[in-house]
This record gives sequence, C-alpha cells and structure tokens, in this order.
Amino acid sequence: KSTGNWAACLAWGWEVLQKVPASPGSFIQQKDAMTLNHQENTVLFCSDPPYYDNIAYSDLADYFYVWMKRNLGEIYPDLFTTILTPKDEELVATPYLHDSKSDAEKFFLDGMKTVIGKMAEQNTPESPVCFFYAFKQQESGTDGKSPTGWSTFLDATIQSGFNIVGTIPMRTEQSTKLIGKNANILSTSAVLVCRK
Repeated sequence: KSTGNWAACLAWGWEVLQKVPASPGSFIQQKDAMTLNHQENTVLFCSDPPYYDNIAYSDLADYFYVWMKRNLGEIYPDLFTTILTPKDEELVATPYLHDSKSDAEKFFLDGMKTVIGKMAEQNTPESPVCFFYAFKQQESGTDGKSPTGWSTFLDATIQSGFNIVGTIPMRTEQSTKLIGKNANILSTSAVLVCRK
C-alpha cells in the first residue's frame, strides 16, 4: 500500500476515465517538436517542455525501450526501428552530448526558441498557449537568483514572440514527499499562459 503502488495507479486511472467525456476526432502522433507543422486551427496548445539539464529522458527511456521492443516490436514495427532511443536531437542541455557546458546551453536555448517559435507561428491569436514548468526543491535558493533552466526557458519563450499573460502556481506533489530540506524532488509547478 505504499505511494505509487500498482492498485493505486489503476484506481487513479479509472477515476480519470470515469470523468473524461468521450469525443471523436482525437489522435496521437509521435513527432519531433522541431519539425512541428500543425495545419489546422488549434483550440489549445499545452506543453510540458524539457527541463534543461535535469533529466536525459532518452537515456532513461532506453531501459524501457529494449523491453518494449522485444514485446511490441512486431505489433508496432515503425516505433522500434532503432537499437536504442535517438539521442542527438533530444532537447536537453546535457554537457556530455556537446563539446562544452556552454555549447549544451546554446543548443537548448536555440532549440527552445525554434520549438516555441513554431508554436507561436501556428497558434491562433484567440487561443492561449500553456507551458507547464516544474521546479525542483533545490531550485529555491536564498540568493535571489533564478535557476539557469528557468531563466533560459523564459528567455526562449519571450524571444520566440510570446508574451506571458498569466502564471498559475500549482502544488503538484503530495506534501508527504517533501522529506528533508535538500530533497531533490519537485516542489511546485508553474503554468505559463502565453499569447503572441
């Protein structure tokens, strides 16, 4: 009965499914955000962007990918064409994928400007765009400086042609998880509401 146990995961999923209305016309695609080309009018664009240098998702995904490929490769062959997950285009500021830390930061900033710029170009003026940004507990320093990931993300958002018209702070983690003052876990999230 610990947090995140299988029965609780099923129960939470079931509760969501009971409340979500069924509606036709929805579809899911796996796409590179750098090549985003949305032709139809968008009602609402929401994104949970990569978190600068916190997590190399593709490295983490490799663990699951090899098992999913073994079990689902014949059912979804187009999704499992590589030995491991692609790494080169992943939009994170991971220094070991670049020549230096500054090159990694430039790659992230340029990539975020490109992706967010495409959203700004393709979004209709009457529809806001929402970005979810999660803060880790360690990011709330006492020196008054904002963390590099946060400031880089804000810079990319503004340089891409968006105005931030609203912010909504959200407590996304249970308070029981905030153990110890140096816990390296999510503390809160901010939703940025943007318009062109």
